[in-house]
Amino acid sequence: MDIVTSTPESELLQALQAALEALEQPDREPGTITAGEFAEALGMGHGAAARRLKRLMAAGVVEAAMVQRTDAWNITRHTQGYRLVAK
Repeated sequence: MDIVTSTPESELLQALQAALEALEQPDREPGTITAGEFAEALGMGHGAAARRLKRLMAAGVVEAAMVQRTDAWNITRHTQGYRLVAK
């Protein structure tokens, strides 16, 4: 358990999996998430979600990557995010 976040690694991984499954849509790259999307899925602030994503990066679960997102006007852009590492 991490003193800073007090969330066990297994709970973080479960939260990440749940957030990724909720985001599965045809216009999104599979296995990708942004810090904002992760924060919204967990119901917490952006900073807290970013710290958890950094822990998942350190554990080799995700990697930083530019990911594609399509907005309401159907414009696709690259933004900072995270990609699930295939094992």
